[in-house]
Amino acid sequence: MVLFCCKDVGPARYLAEIIREYPHNCHYLAGNFQGQKILEATTAQPCRYPLEQQRISLVVTGTSLGNREESPDKEILFWAKDHKIPSVSIIEHWGWYRKRFEHKNELVLPDFIIVNDNIAYGEAVAEGLPASIIKPLGNPYLEKLSSKSFAMHSAVELRNRYDIPLDKRVILFISEELKKSFAKNTSDYLGYDEFSVLDSLISQKRKTDYIIIKLHPEEPRDKYNELISESIGVMSECPVASLAVIADGVVGMASMLLLELAFFRKDVISCRPNATKSFIGENLSLTVPAKSDLELNFLLNNPTFAKRSMRGTFMGSKNRIVDFLLRLQK
Repeated sequence: MVLFCCKDVGPARYLAEIIREYPHNCHYLAGNFQGQKILEATTAQPCRYPLEQQRISLVVTGTSLGNREESPDKEILFWAKDHKIPSVSIIEHWGWYRKRFEHKNELVLPDFIIVNDNIAYGEAVAEGLPASIIKPLGNPYLEKLSSKSFAMHSAVELRNRYDIPLDKRVILFISEELKKSFAKNTSDYLGYDEFSVLDSLISQKRKTDYIIIKLHPEEPRDKYNELISESIGVMSECPVASLAVIADGVVGMASMLLLELAFFRKDVISCRPNATKSFIGENLSLTVPAKSDLELNFLLNNPTFAKRSMRGTFMGSKNRIVDFLLRLQK
């Protein structure tokens, strides 16, 4: 049997696509409620303890920041190594490649790491991960979005469903948990955080604008309670294709959701003033960068299209990854 394990929602969506295609017995461990909800919708069964009594022949994990006590995917990697079971970890985003495998002062590596593409491969090697174990096989969740059509409902229907004003320009702000994760005065600081970028957006809001703050699945629902008003709302869950239809404009930072929205529209703004790290959306011209308040203001009022689209980029990912895992399981 194959054991799939992850902490975060992004890896859960990725692994769910693999599980749906995998021909052998699959079990899962999820590190939070959101991930569990995604994985239990597949054919996989929840894994029972103790793990030693299960016939596990392959471990496939997501990757999350933090030590093994905070990160079940790291804990499972330690367990797989102790029991000499082959292990594979997936990195579903671009960035923080080495940091995902750091535990205190040591590097905890699986037998293989699957990354999205050759760009991710090169960046991972540049960060010090061994080239011999990295496989640029694609991303099955992004492959799924590649062929997905827009929401079947109109903007009016969707705005009514989510209680969003019909007579306003709707600007979607894609939030992330940055301030806590990448603090100032550390080497990880990004040059901005969700609060500073949102403050900039709010300062430029017209009277006829309505801002929707789209929470990351792991952000607390009350995070922005003090900002909620007649012109600012908060949304926790909504399909990406529906988000693309609801919004007149999209502003975020470096979230994976920005790349997902780029499958459906070409005017997605990545606002990252004073950025200290690169962002794949800007590197590949998939999002439109705003590096200052002035640039953000211009883009909000003069929609500008990105130079490229992600459509079709990840086709074949799922089959490549499933075939690779099956060869390891033999």
